[in-house]
Amino acid sequence: MNVLEVNNLQKTYNIFEALKGISFVIGKGEILGFLGPNGAGKTTTIQILLQIITPDGGDVHIFGLDAFKNREDVLQRMNFTSAYVHLFGSLTVWENLKVFAMLYGVQGTKRITKLLKEFEAEDLKDKKAVTLSSGQLTRVMVIKALLNEPELLLLDEPTSSLDPDIAEKMREILKEIHRTRNISMLYTSHNMAEIEEMCSRVIFLSHGEIVANDTPKKLTRLIPNHKLRVLFDDDPKELPAFLKKHSIKGKISDRTLHVTAENEEIPNILGALFKAGYKIHDITIEEPDLEDVFLKIAREGSTEK
Repeated sequence: MNVLEVNNLQKTYNIFEALKGISFVIGKGEILGFLGPNGAGKTTTIQILLQIITPDGGDVHIFGLDAFKNREDVLQRMNFTSAYVHLFGSLTVWENLKVFAMLYGVQGTKRITKLLKEFEAEDLKDKKAVTLSSGQLTRVMVIKALLNEPELLLLDEPTSSLDPDIAEKMREILKEIHRTRNISMLYTSHNMAEIEEMCSRVIFLSHGEIVANDTPKKLTRLIPNHKLRVLFDDDPKELPAFLKKHSIKGKISDRTLHVTAENEEIPNILGALFKAGYKIHDITIEEPDLEDVFLKIAREGSTEK
């Protein structure tokens, strides 16, 4: 069952096409990574899903309902959190959560109390929001987003600007939420390692179009090259001539050879080095990751401009 179905979504600002007919789905309990360079259309898509702006064309069905014809029913069952959204600074955490609970139609304060305890944030309830640290604010924003027990959670850069240890804690919280509540999530981030950790499937946007849609593992296959590093026991003085003779493009620094090559070529390069008598101290082979895919798509998108 799909929690979200987007079909041929279009949005134009004057002459700028922000979305050029994108289509995608999110299944029940799925965490979908939603990636792309700045200006790719990510924020526009999220704003349409939250019904902050209206599309120029296309359909959005959430929980099987036409999102725009059933606005209240749909929004009551979903929520949103972002590193760029803030609380009311002059109000306490408790007062902020009460305001949002009323906006979401949540009756009473039992839900607030339960979530504060669950996220070990009871000591924050009487603090003014403006005094919270980034880590404390992150916890409270997640609590806010869970007040209405959403079935779909939109996460826009949820760990941006957080210290590494706080960002890790945030990811652990989100994984626990996903595991215990089976919530579907749309997850945007510029941290590719985070996306690989969190998401079972990833969509890449470029200039308002979906250019890739697959699992993180399969997407890395778009990059045929691996990074080979060879550390030698001694300074390989004759290595430049060796590279030229074997038509190998590489860089040499501090007794280390750096080569970017297709996976099938690496055994041949290593075999030639051993045959030539080079004394090798260590070999490292790095497979491509989502960061490489992101850079490839960003470069190709820039070239097409």
